[in-house]
Amino acid sequence: MKDRIRARGTLRIGRLRFIDASLLVAAWMMTLLPVAAQQGPIEIRQDRTTVNLQSYQGVPLSSTVGNPPGSDGSAPSGGAAPTPGQYQGWQHYGASSATRLVDGNGAVTTGGGAKQNAYPTLSNGDQVVAQLQRATVGAPFLARTVSFLFGSVIGPPDTDENGNKLAGITSTSYWQRQPNDAGEVGYYYSPHAQLVFAVQAGPIDVTWVKAQASLEKPADFDADPSKYKVVAGSYFPLLKKRYLVSGSPVKKPRNIYWTERSFDGPFVTIPKSRIGAVHFVYHKGMPERMAKEVEGIGDSFIIDNGRFEETRTIWYESDRNQIRAFNREGRIFMEILGDPIEGSTRRVHLGFEITSIP
Repeated sequence: MKDRIRARGTLRIGRLRFIDASLLVAAWMMTLLPVAAQQGPIEIRQDRTTVNLQSYQGVPLSSTVGNPPGSDGSAPSGGAAPTPGQYQGWQHYGASSATRLVDGNGAVTTGGGAKQNAYPTLSNGDQVVAQLQRATVGAPFLARTVSFLFGSVIGPPDTDENGNKLAGITSTSYWQRQPNDAGEVGYYYSPHAQLVFAVQAGPIDVTWVKAQASLEKPADFDADPSKYKVVAGSYFPLLKKRYLVSGSPVKKPRNIYWTERSFDGPFVTIPKSRIGAVHFVYHKGMPERMAKEVEGIGDSFIIDNGRFEETRTIWYESDRNQIRAFNREGRIFMEILGDPIEGSTRRVHLGFEITSIP
């Protein structure tokens, strides 16, 4: 890894300290511009699978389009009925079969030669030189459709707490911006941008809070109090939604390499004149610290026991204006903040980057 880092060190991102801050923000942090539509990951969507892949228009199964599924309606009406199952396919879920013999009428028999076998044979003239002994059919690969790419904004649902489509009101007006945080959730609500971001790949749960509360206790509260958030005697209905976040990023990741001990990855310098703070959103795949420091090949220490270990994964050192990385490979959401907003604990949200440690 050390040689790989040295080879790529010619990029020397650390030299960006000599570039004007506005150029750095334009070139390295493109989140100030609208994000173009991204190509999603490869997925199998069976609800969109064409019944007959050889013809997108369909095949002449009947004289009625779409009945049965896959029919283009071009089959002649009347006359002899088509062979049952003609032009129609099947979808397997896994199967296997053993060798069997059949007679001339297709009935199973215990006698006969290899040419009467129900499996393909390879012949040299009249002599059979090879035959298939067994066959196994594997199960198809199924994948669930992802809800968001890594780093995407998760917007409020377009339904009410009962699952009915909203009418006459926008989702951002019906639901509060900040979800009901229940600890380790897999998403990040930015108080600076006042948006929810998908920051962890895999299934996540987001519990949305209705903007308008009820001053009276709902009739179903005692039966299921988890459906409400109670604040100062007001009852806010909740709606729990499950999303699947892809590991594919919503924008091009920015690489950073290990910078500590014997690893000499280039530092990323942040211009303080433009950027006030950098916030990393740690998650299960990229914790803030590891249990033990990584020891590189050839590393030696004066003290083995009781020595200081650098267990951080990726962090921003404000005194050096540098982003440093160590101990872990993965992907993380990095929020870029500007000056503090007067009379508030918030800062100006400048954008975000998807940072990758390869």
